[in-house]
Amino acid sequence: MFNGGNNITELAAKSGKVADLTQYFEEDPEWKALFDETSLDFNTVDGKIYGVPVSKEISYIYYNKDLFEKAKVEVPEVGYETWDDFFAACDQLKEAGITPVGMDTADMGWLTNLWMSALIGTSGEAGNEWMNTMYPDDFNTPEVEAAAETIQRMFQEYTTDDAVGGKYDPMATHFFNGEIAMIPNGPWMIPDFSQTEKAPEGFYDKVGIMLMPGRGMEMVPTPGDMVGASDEEKIKAAVAFLKFETSPENQIKALEMTGLQPVSNDLDIPEDLTESDPLMAEVLQIQNEAEVTYGQNQAYWYQNTIDAFSTELPELAFGNITPEEFCSKLTESAAKNQE
Repeated sequence: MFNGGNNITELAAKSGKVADLTQYFEEDPEWKALFDETSLDFNTVDGKIYGVPVSKEISYIYYNKDLFEKAKVEVPEVGYETWDDFFAACDQLKEAGITPVGMDTADMGWLTNLWMSALIGTSGEAGNEWMNTMYPDDFNTPEVEAAAETIQRMFQEYTTDDAVGGKYDPMATHFFNGEIAMIPNGPWMIPDFSQTEKAPEGFYDKVGIMLMPGRGMEMVPTPGDMVGASDEEKIKAAVAFLKFETSPENQIKALEMTGLQPVSNDLDIPEDLTESDPLMAEVLQIQNEAEVTYGQNQAYWYQNTIDAFSTELPELAFGNITPEEFCSKLTESAAKNQE
């Protein structure tokens, strides 16, 4: 049973319509070892595993190598160690007449969400725990307020004039056209770099990948596939298929064919992938360099709080509200889910 889009694992488990798969993981430690603890926990209800993760969501920073070279800005091998280093690079890009980053506010503010999630998730133990919490209800914490203050500064100093009110697509076009130096996103964007109806010919070769400052990376587990059967033989047959589907070889095939990010971290990267799609191969390599992982708002926040985030971002960007007031509005929206 494919579990895509909304996470229905808990609902399905409590309905009694899907099988408890815990024993099959315990009986095959080698198979279980393919999945990190976070992904298994995400598919666990009341201590029992009901879903088999088949992919995960990650994001990082894409950057334009030509623009960095033009501004004589060096990029460390996997990214900047601190946010101070990152913003020093942004200042150097600005001095060269280059807009550093892509941001947006409309349609849930996808890019800005990724920047803010990274700021919180790499801000220390408390911030990382907060950014990995499902349905947070208190946004007036030091880490979240500090991130909101930085987001306000980024809107005012480091992005395009049309970021406020802008959607993802125009911001991506800015990146394709070499009008901004960096954009946060995940591996699903890589095929766009080679599509001449979206990006100039040869643009793929200009793109580099780096982690968020502090060696951070969004890494969100996904709802796994479930087994809707009660007959033991049918469950065993379904588990056998899921083992086949999630084998290291087939995780790589799914990446090559559909762009699904493997759920396993340590996979052997085939040589032909390195030759045919070096950016995708680099994605597999760089995620092993991440020292800090965290979630993002579209995965963990209440929907009405995500909406409030997008609605209030222009007010924050223009300085009509303070970062503290911005966070208070998010806290107020989350509280409505408890009424």
